[in-house]
Amino acid sequence: MAIVAKLGWKVVSGLAGAAAMTVTRDALDAGWHLLRRADPPLDPQHPSVRLRDAVGWTVATAAGTAAARLVAQRVAASGWEAATGTRPPVSAGKGRKGRKPTTAEVGPRDLRPVIDQRPTAARS
Repeated sequence: MAIVAKLGWKVVSGLAGAAAMTVTRDALDAGWHLLRRADPPLDPQHPSVRLRDAVGWTVATAAGTAAARLVAQRVAASGWEAATGTRPPVSAGKGRKGRKPTTAEVGPRDLRPVIDQRPTAARS
C-alpha cells in the first residue's frame, strides 16, 4: 500500500508541477512583453543579448519558477490530504539533507518519542 501511495503522490505532484510551469511560462512571457515591448531572450547566454535583459529574464524566470513550484506542491498536498485523509507519503518525513525535519514540516501526529542515546553511565 505504501508503494502505491508514493507512486500516486509522485504522479499527482508531477502533474501539478507541470501545470504550474506551463502557466508560469505563459505569465512570464506576457509580463516581459508588457514591460519590455519585446520577446524575452531565447538564450540569455548569447553575446547578442544585452546583459540587463539576460539578468532580468534569468531572475524573473528563477523567481517565478520557484514560487510556482512551491504553490503547486502546497495545493497538491492539500488536495491529497483532503482526498485521502493523510499527508502525502514522500513529504511527511522529508527534510533537507543532513538535518531533521522541524515540527512544522512533519506535524505533531508524526513525531516519534525521542530516545536518550547517551551511554548508560552518562545518564546518571
